[in-house]
Amino acid sequence: MQNSVKPPRRYRPLGISIAILSAMIMYALYPLIYAYPAIWSRFTNRDAGIDFIGGTWGYVALIVAVFVVAASIAAWIGRPVGVRMIYIFLVWTAAAVQFVKQIPALNPPQPGIPAVGTDIQLPPLYYVCLGILNFLIPLYVTWYLNRAPARAFYSAAMPMLDTSEKNN
Repeated sequence: MQNSVKPPRRYRPLGISIAILSAMIMYALYPLIYAYPAIWSRFTNRDAGIDFIGGTWGYVALIVAVFVVAASIAAWIGRPVGVRMIYIFLVWTAAAVQFVKQIPALNPPQPGIPAVGTDIQLPPLYYVCLGILNFLIPLYVTWYLNRAPARAFYSAAMPMLDTSEKNN
């Protein structure tokens, strides 16, 4: 005879969904957008004549983006147990990489020196707004994932320990 009692369903708070989706867009999809033209030009054997990814920090951002995607999926599911802290760490790491990647774009390229990256010609105000988002999104993720509803969501993934028994 099987146990027909289902475990109670865990509901993800709206704040967790907002935190995960905003971090996923900013730190996973945004860097991966630049990889698409590079991969497309590689598969079609065409040279675009421009570095789509944006140099060394662009490649670092792509690597971090892959980890952010994996951590976002795990954070969305709520398992494994330590995913909350790992996700907070990865979001702050991705924010730091994006910030370092955007610093050269604030200085316009000098004549005769080729620009690196595809968004180097965008106005500096774009990068100021992006820098503000780079600070606010990790701050929100850290704040919300440390609140009681998020801690309850992630602790529900742990097996319940029976604390009524004393091991004396």
